[in-house]
Amino acid sequence: MYNYSFISVTALFCYMILFVAFMAAQKTKIIHSFLVVLAAFLLWTGGSLAMRMELWPEVEFWFHFSIVGLIILPFTFFNFIYALVDSDDTILWWSWLILAVINNVANIKWGFYIPCPEVIRLANGSAGFVYHIGWPIIILFITMSFPIIHMFYLVHKSYRKNTVERNQLKPIFAGIVILFIGHAGTLVPVFRGFPTDVLSGIINAGFMFYALYKKAFIPADTPGFQGEWFTESARCWWHCCLPITSIRSRSLFRGTCRYLREAAF
Repeated sequence: MYNYSFISVTALFCYMILFVAFMAAQKTKIIHSFLVVLAAFLLWTGGSLAMRMELWPEVEFWFHFSIVGLIILPFTFFNFIYALVDSDDTILWWSWLILAVINNVANIKWGFYIPCPEVIRLANGSAGFVYHIGWPIIILFITMSFPIIHMFYLVHKSYRKNTVERNQLKPIFAGIVILFIGHAGTLVPVFRGFPTDVLSGIINAGFMFYALYKKAFIPADTPGFQGEWFTESARCWWHCCLPITSIRSRSLFRGTCRYLREAAF
């Protein structure tokens, strides 16, 4: 077994760069909703990384921190499409938000859906994590599917009104499919201990950014997306977030970030 912290590091790096870059952009309803999606990803991957690094206060705290982001993620996707197609169905919007909150409370208080993983000490002294997921996960998948189904309905409705072109949404849905496959992979015994869900999230973030920037959801002249915005975002993440890591994991951050910077620039 391996710790696979580098996957969480890479995911956190990608989400933080996107988050800082979009924070600098001119705020619109669509950008605000995309920032909420990124915030959920940051909760999820940041908590996962802190858990794998066994940071203070404890593994269980960071596990629940991560799962909060995971469980609320379907709602944030729905909220993104809700803003994209300019829907006004506020009753169901609040219903899916309340459902996400209830699911989070049930999991934090009783570990009903996803219990805290078993910590296995590896030969090199680091920690490995194995999840023992039971039948209640089916209930979570069903309830999390409600906002996703509604999201697809909104898209279908917008097709008929020609509000959003089908090709513009293809990258977004491709990313969602990959994300779903990644989550399903955590239930496959051969992938036990490997964070297929976090890995798929990295790919999904790339698809979402491509859809927003290249498919004209964000105009090319939007303030905050001109010049060296990507470089500045990466530099900001490097100086602000790197110091909070533990000394024993800093070399891992440096190696991963150096590789990403060389590949990107």
